[in-house]
Amino acid sequence: MKNVLFVLLILFCSQSIGQVGINTDTPAPDAALDIEGTDKGVLIPRLDLSDLSTIAPVTGGSTESLLVYNTNTTTGKGFYFWSGIEWVPVGKGLYWEKDGNTGTTPGTSAGENYLGTKDAQDLVIATNSTEVMRVTSTGQVLASNAGSAAAPTFSFHSDSDTGIYSEGTDKLNVSAAGNNMVEFDGGSSPQTILNPTNANVDTRIATQGESHMLFVDADTDRIGIANSNPQATLHVGGTTSTIRIDALNSTNNVNNKGSVSTPVFVDANGELSIQGSNVITQLVEDNTAFLSTPVIVDNTSSGRTITELYATTVTLTRDALIEVVYQAGVTITDTSNAFIYDGRPRIYRIFVEIDGRKVAYKGDAYTSRSTTGTTIVNGPFYLNGNGYVQLPGSTTGITHEIKVFAEVYGNTASTRCSYGGNGDDTFQVLVRY
Repeated sequence: MKNVLFVLLILFCSQSIGQVGINTDTPAPDAALDIEGTDKGVLIPRLDLSDLSTIAPVTGGSTESLLVYNTNTTTGKGFYFWSGIEWVPVGKGLYWEKDGNTGTTPGTSAGENYLGTKDAQDLVIATNSTEVMRVTSTGQVLASNAGSAAAPTFSFHSDSDTGIYSEGTDKLNVSAAGNNMVEFDGGSSPQTILNPTNANVDTRIATQGESHMLFVDADTDRIGIANSNPQATLHVGGTTSTIRIDALNSTNNVNNKGSVSTPVFVDANGELSIQGSNVITQLVEDNTAFLSTPVIVDNTSSGRTITELYATTVTLTRDALIEVVYQAGVTITDTSNAFIYDGRPRIYRIFVEIDGRKVAYKGDAYTSRSTTGTTIVNGPFYLNGNGYVQLPGSTTGITHEIKVFAEVYGNTASTRCSYGGNGDDTFQVLVRY
């Protein structure tokens, strides 16, 4: 009887004022049902929703917005409402779910979905209640831990010892398999370093046609160019490989003549340069000063007569090999300029002295017929000689003296040798570095 009266009371109240209050005589005017309490809650029907696509186990209808509590752990415990098509968790689509969201619209403007803040505050990401990453309000992504080669800050799920980290202030490092492979150091002396820990890690640069265009062998401290197994500190491979230095070409270097191959020299510091040809004509071929006037050398004794024919100098700025080349005509008569026909042998020579060292000997012997009145000699004989000597030089220059001598031996007979004056007499000095 009490229950009947309670129901009649509720119906009467709802029809008279259109509202129901429980534990209150003044339900909120904008609420159809107002329940007040300080130590009790409201229990929504608890159902086992094993299939979220069907209204079951609810019977008697499928009104949209029907609210229940799902007790099924497989489909997901919690409050669900019937959308008219399926059971939907309360709040689904309004928040980021632990198992991900569907139907999102990427963006940051109104009506679009994003993870972050709506005000000018940083977004903090934490694990175990400790900040590990921060996205600032100005757009920077900051990691809280600098990381290491074995555990880089930015890595990969399946390869945790490979990634990006920082070894210190103004440094950015890249690691692979726990090795510090590359370091970008922006400190007081900015530099990019490959293999900064000096580990036994080779460096290889490949091109389209060469797999080892540049190869650094860390184990042997050698560099190979087009070579994977350098046998020297720098080893250039390839059967047709060349080395080109623009500073030494004929356009940029006056000592490179272009038409012929030019030697490259190395100085005491090991620097390469072109100093001109390896053969430098210090004195041009001398057809004027050398024996332009005949030099008379007489001999009538049992010894030899030696007379200076010509003298010059050469100054060397480096150690060099000196070559002298000459040609001289010699006319032979007796001391009265008469032809010789006494049948006795005579010797005539030319030699060169460089700083007192004899080089470039050239001589011959003359023997006449012993026939009175017969002309035996008419015109010059020619002596052609050359010789070499190694001489020192210096950066300030060292001058060396060169002299040409005539030597005559008449075998106690009247003998005159007239050197030069024929127009074909030449003398030349060549310097080979």
